[in-house]
Amino acid sequence: MAAFVALALLGVAQAGWTQPDGGHYAKLGVRGIVGDQVFPSYPITPMQGGTDGVVIGDYQDWALQAYVEYGLTGDWTLVAQGTPIGFSMLEDESTVYTGVLKAGINCRLLSGRHNISAQLDVGYTPPVGEVDLMAAHPTLDVMDVYAFPYQFIPTQSGAEAVGTLGYGTGFGRNWFSGSVGAGWYQNADIDPAVVGFGQLGRTTKRDNRWDLILPFRVPLGGSMHSNVTGVGNSSYVGLNVNYTFTWGDGWGVSTGVYSVVRASSNLEAPTLPLFFEHSGTPE
Repeated sequence: MAAFVALALLGVAQAGWTQPDGGHYAKLGVRGIVGDQVFPSYPITPMQGGTDGVVIGDYQDWALQAYVEYGLTGDWTLVAQGTPIGFSMLEDESTVYTGVLKAGINCRLLSGRHNISAQLDVGYTPPVGEVDLMAAHPTLDVMDVYAFPYQFIPTQSGAEAVGTLGYGTGFGRNWFSGSVGAGWYQNADIDPAVVGFGQLGRTTKRDNRWDLILPFRVPLGGSMHSNVTGVGNSSYVGLNVNYTFTWGDGWGVSTGVYSVVRASSNLEAPTLPLFFEHSGTPE
């Protein structure tokens, strides 16, 4: 699954809830994608017997990602996230890039048994590393059935704004959370989209966590673009399994596998993340 999805889920600290006054949650780590197949500009559903991805050549993509929440008050949480640096390679062509950098605010609307919050994020992706590694490699000439030449652009520059409504509830050691919203993108190659996720999690007796996440993104325009890295006009439903081991005073390390149920214009290979986290509240 592509970088677009990995960053979107980096911030899933459970939608619907906000941080307490002075509380924080921070996450920093890397995610990697290595493969040779991609999903074309039309949707493919591997779990229903859809065809495998299209082979375009050996690729890899690695990125440093960060996510931070800080409770300004019990009702307002400041959120920041981004990909300050990444490295992408297709065959013998490569580039170093900067992904989206975002800041936002999460407002609590309802708390208790049922928790609801509204979040607005604004961000900007600089044009650092915005090159088509497919075009830079003269031996690769691949098109999909609509005669779109494939592109392999690890970042697409421009401003963006994403607004979501989140819900969360707990029952015993388990919890459910999810969000749904819409995103607007300045880049003309990226249509407005409906975005969101559903998450089911469980905390063990030793305070470790398992969670299953289904992210989704549905572009609203009719444009069809073939940037197969997933950071552009991609459509997808993901299937992500994550495990977090915790220790000490709020420390944790998480890993998992981020895969796909259905996707278009995206990388076929799963994403492998490794993140360290810390959370705490003032005494």
